[in-house]
Parts: sequence; structure tokens; C-alpha cells
Amino acid sequence: MAIIAVTGDCVTTTIVALAAGWPTPTESAHDLEALLVEADPRGGSLSAWFDTPATPSLSTVVTALHQAGGSADDAHRSSGQRWATIDPLVQRSSAGPRFIPAPTRSREARTAVHEAAHSLFPVLAEHDRSVALVDTGALDIARPSHAFRFADVVVLCHRQEAASAAASAARIDRLVEQADALTSAGHRVAIALVGDEPFALDEVIAFAAPESTGWLLPVDPLAAAVLAGRRGVSARRLARLPLMRGAADVADDLARLVTDRRRTRNQTSTGQPAPDPQVTR
Repeated sequence: MAIIAVTGDCVTTTIVALAAGWPTPTESAHDLEALLVEADPRGGSLSAWFDTPATPSLSTVVTALHQAGGSADDAHRSSGQRWATIDPLVQRSSAGPRFIPAPTRSREARTAVHEAAHSLFPVLAEHDRSVALVDTGALDIARPSHAFRFADVVVLCHRQEAASAAASAARIDRLVEQADALTSAGHRVAIALVGDEPFALDEVIAFAAPESTGWLLPVDPLAAAVLAGRRGVSARRLARLPLMRGAADVADDLARLVTDRRRTRNQTSTGQPAPDPQVTR
């Protein structure tokens, strides 16, 4: 039903934290299950982070869709039928999130991401029971991710250079360029700012993307290490760490955003007036 594309800095850490904090139907009015999709053309790391087999991977999924006739141009198969091809290939980590890892090698990963634009991403955009959190890796404005075309929102992650205001200012200037490129292409952009120094979230949003929603995520090396596979930290302790608490708040806002957009589209298709979706933070 919805795709949230995440790009920029610290993307895999951020997106795994979002998936871990995604609200369940019993916790909120949102009824969409999160599905992690790793679509970084440089190669994937989720299978290593979650200590799971490298396959099924994104390559496996797009190959299965191709063999089943699962392209966006196939008028003979419904979205539900195409989802039935995908669902058995989705992995589940011991920590809980369901995910599709990218191949670890860049050549295979790049091919799989390209093929996903014609097969997997259209299905994810139509599926009405899940939201895909798509890790697109670092942003290359000259070659934007294919996932952006299907995304309800593109979350642009930016980590500040706390040790140097001058270096941080230079990187924020590049953030302006990135945000401008995305909005000029018609994408809805939100900013996830990692670190609260040297500039405050309000300052960064006002300068880089004044029309965008923004969130602050803390720099949390311990949580980042645990998400990447470090042992010895209990689930209860992990949930109390600053990054996980912050990511849960962001996940709740994103769930509300995509739910409101779904409601707006449904009301528009039936001719009913609908208010603009709003997320405040």
C-alpha cells in the first residue's frame, strides 16, 4: 500500500530502528505491518546484521516475479496474486522485522534494484496490508533510486559533524542541494537529522527544507552496534536506548502519514472530500 524510501547517511541503522519501533495495530490505529526492503545498489548488509541466510534476497524476489509474470504491465495478475509470489520469500529476523535483503555484491545488487522498479516496487505500492521501508543507501542526485518514483515520502537522513561547525555547515549545504533535487522531482521529502550539534533541528529544517517535516534522532553508538549484530544487550535494554525511543516516535509519525494518505486517496476515489494529511513534530 505504501512505500517509505530512506536515503542519505546512516540509512541501514535508521531503517532497522524504524522497523523495530513500528507501531502494531494493538498500539495504535495504524494497521500496516512494516516490511524492510534493502535496495542499496552498492550491496546489502541486512542478512549479515540479522545473522540470516543471504538468500532469499532481492534477486530471488525479482526473479520469481519475472517467472510468474509479475511486472507492472501484466494485466492478468492482480496485486494479491503477485504478493502471493513475494510473501514466501520474505525473511524474518530473530528480532522480529520481516525483510528482503539485497545481495551483498554490488553488481548483483544493482541489477536487482533495477529489476525491482519493474516488478517489486509496483506491487509494494499497491499492497494494502503493509508498508515497505526501503533502504536505498546513500543519495546520488545524478542517479536517484528507482524506489523514489513509488514512494509516499522520501526520508532524507543527515548526520551532523558535531566536532566542527564549519564542516557541518558545508555538509548542510549539500543537504540543501539534495532536498532541492528531490522536491524538484516531485517527491515529498522529510528530514531525519542525526545528532543535535552543532545546529538545532529547527535551524536545519528552516535552512535546508522549510516545507518539510523533520525529526531529530540521537547519536547512539550502542544501539547502532546492537542493530548491526552486537550481542550481549537484552531486548528490554535496547528498547530503552535513546535511538530506539526516538525511532519509535518517528515510526509512529510515518505510520500516521501513510495511513492518512491512504484515507485521502480512498476518499478522493469515491468523490468524498478529504483533508490534507498532517504530521506534526
